Amino acid sequence: MIPGGRLAYDVTGPDDAALILCVAGMGDTRAAFRFLAPKLVEAGYRVVRMDQRGHGQSSSPWASYGSPATGEDILALIRHLGGPGTIVGHSNAAAIWAAAQAPELVRGLALVGPFLQDAKLSPIVGLAVKLVTSSPLIWSRVYYPSLYKAGKPADFDAYLRAMRASLHEPGRMAALRGVAIRTGTLPSANSTAALPGADRHGHEGPRLAGARCRGQGG
Repeated sequence: MIPGGRLAYDVTGPDDAALILCVAGMGDTRAAFRFLAPKLVEAGYRVVRMDQRGHGQSSSPWASYGSPATGEDILALIRHLGGPGTIVGHSNAAAIWAAAQAPELVRGLALVGPFLQDAKLSPIVGLAVKLVTSSPLIWSRVYYPSLYKAGKPADFDAYLRAMRASLHEPGRMAALRGVAIRTGTLPSANSTAALPGADRHGHEGPRLAGARCRGQGG
């Protein structure tokens, strides 16, 4: 448990190995790393997959969503697991937030389709965001599949069904919309100057002292 709710995560790999924390993007769950995690464990890493607040098996609702809130959750989990660690972040800027706030806890970043610049959405794009986050059906059958520009995994249809079922649970769509509209202002140039090395692919909170985080060991 952390103030405001409960984060779900799982851990695989040797306890004394270098830590990698994988954080899925909005509307997705830690199962997004179902293919990557075993390869990282095979390479000798301790791999943690985390559900964002309000997503997957993490509790809902929460008082706040977005990159700053998720960034604080990332740091809380790294502390809980005895970090530092490398963050694999997908879609939002939470990993950047975490590294800017506590670079001593973040060895490196691997960013997949991150938001690296603040941008004001046009009215048309804002309307599109509202549309795709309006229902589990539109998100899972229209928007999410459009993100796969190349081939899709063999279990993709089953994965979408599980995603849709999860998003039908109380509070899940509110969490998705919260992440979509509350990305927050990215750290300033001064605060990002000392960020650890980052590998990126794609387009351009409060301390939790004494927190307990829920997870599953492997």
